Amino acid sequence: MKTIPEQKKSIRKLIKDKNNQLTADYISSSSKQITKTLIDTDAFKTAKTVMCYLSFGSEVDTKLIIDECFEQGKTILIPIIMRNTDASTYMEASQLIDYNEDLAPGTMGILEPIASAIRIKDPKTIDLIIIPGLAFDRQGNRLGYGSGYYDYFLGRLRDDCNQIAITFSFQLIDHIPTQKHDMKVRNIITQKGLNHIK
Repeated sequence: MKTIPEQKKSIRKLIKDKNNQLTADYISSSSKQITKTLIDTDAFKTAKTVMCYLSFGSEVDTKLIIDECFEQGKTILIPIIMRNTDASTYMEASQLIDYNEDLAPGTMGILEPIASAIRIKDPKTIDLIIIPGLAFDRQGNRLGYGSGYYDYFLGRLRDDCNQIAITFSFQLIDHIPTQKHDMKVRNIITQKGLNHIK
C-alpha cells in the first residue's frame, strides 16, 4: 500500500507526462474557453482586486486573464516567492502594474516581479484568487507541485474571498489523496465549464 505522499507523486508524474504531450493549439484554444467562462462569472465581474498566477510551460495561459483585468481597471496581484533569513521560502502577493516592464524569469524560470516592481499587498484585500494546480478532484481537493505555498496562502485570505481554480479537463480526476494541511478549492473551471464544489 502506497503512502499518501507516494500516491501524490504517482499522480504528479502521470499528469506531467500528459502535460508534456499537449499541443500549442490545445493550450491556446482551451485557455481561451477557460478565460471566457471565468470572466462571465459574478465572482470575476464584481472583483476589484484579483490575484492570478503567471502561467508557465503547459499550464492554462493566464496572460489572457491578466489582460482582461487591466482592460476592466481591476487591481491585479501576482504570486512572488519570498525568502526568510533562515533561507526558508513563502509566498506573498505583489501588485502588477506593467506586464512587460515589471517581470523577468525567476524561480524555476517562472516570471516574477523584478526587485523594483515588488509591491507586496495584504492578502485580505483580494476579492478573487485564481488558483493553479497539477490536478483536482470533484470534491475540490487540489494537488499542487509539492511546495505547499498555496496551502498556506489560502489560509490568509478573507472568508468571503472567491477562489476559482483553472485547469484543463484531463486534470480533473476522480480522487486525490489528502493530508491535514491540504486546502480545498471551491470552484474549478475547465474548458468544458464551471464546476461548483458542494
